Amino acid sequence: MDLQFYDFNLNLLKQVPKAKTRWELHYNDIGSFECTMSYNTPFVADAIEYLNRGEFFVVRQGDYTGIVIGYDIQNEAVLYGRTCNWILTKRISNKFAEETFAPQTKARSLVSTAFSDCSNFVMGANITATDTATLAKDNAGTTFDFVKEVLSLKNYGHNVSLNLENKQWVFNITNGVRRDFMRSEANKTAYDARLTYDILDLADCGYYEKEVTTTDSDGNETKSNETTYLKRGNKSGLLRWESLLQGSTESEALADLKLKKPIDGTSFSTRNIRYGIDYNLGDIFTMQFIKGLYHAPVTRRVTGIEITYNENGYTERPIFEALEE
Repeated sequence: MDLQFYDFNLNLLKQVPKAKTRWELHYNDIGSFECTMSYNTPFVADAIEYLNRGEFFVVRQGDYTGIVIGYDIQNEAVLYGRTCNWILTKRISNKFAEETFAPQTKARSLVSTAFSDCSNFVMGANITATDTATLAKDNAGTTFDFVKEVLSLKNYGHNVSLNLENKQWVFNITNGVRRDFMRSEANKTAYDARLTYDILDLADCGYYEKEVTTTDSDGNETKSNETTYLKRGNKSGLLRWESLLQGSTESEALADLKLKKPIDGTSFSTRNIRYGIDYNLGDIFTMQFIKGLYHAPVTRRVTGIEITYNENGYTERPIFEALEE
């Protein structure tokens, strides 16, 4: 499939046919891409000059878009980059006191404020949901980190797409749905299935340094850190595993504790279904996993997808994670 390159104002720079590409897309996270072509391809010399001058540009292949961040020129030319939501790492959001909010509304507010100076950066698709969450941020951080954390509180996702017709960058909120089909190697709707599980970093409780303020009889305030215990699960004895947690508030420490979970990954290549048509990032469906005497259905959320175009055609490989408790 052809590649189209555009400047940041979304003016077409060049169309390049038959490049080898690999995309890795993620739900509520930043993906990556790389494209490989002959160094004699006319656009390669232009790309080097653009990047060297700090004139950055984006790439589009079908429905996939990314920002080119570098090149590697040897026997072949490789241009590589990140999906367009990487641009959120280039803005800083201010800290905020603890508040309760609808995650999608808070995320859109953070992005809208961060890009208020950019008339061509707009709010796009949203979701209809009534969930609320509570969070505080004691320090400033990248808009991407804030958005990712806010949306992860209710398992929502986001992306930045390009509206080429109106020459706009568009921030979108996404949410997966349950699919009613099942994949398995036995019925030849999947192949190269892989199931992984790792508890190296697992913990269900821990300690964080909580910032406390005390006031003496004269009204003078003193701030100090107090080691505070936080527990999420109900494990006891040898199964009560502790960890040192990041953050200075309970909500920040709890967000870090939620990350102390098993690495529970599933991946397989698909047949007869296609990303963007039959399923999307964030969707939930079941695979019948059979390896020798192990036989079980596994229900997982699609958190990533690897897409490759080369001389052999097109392949896609979804990446899954266990559902949040």
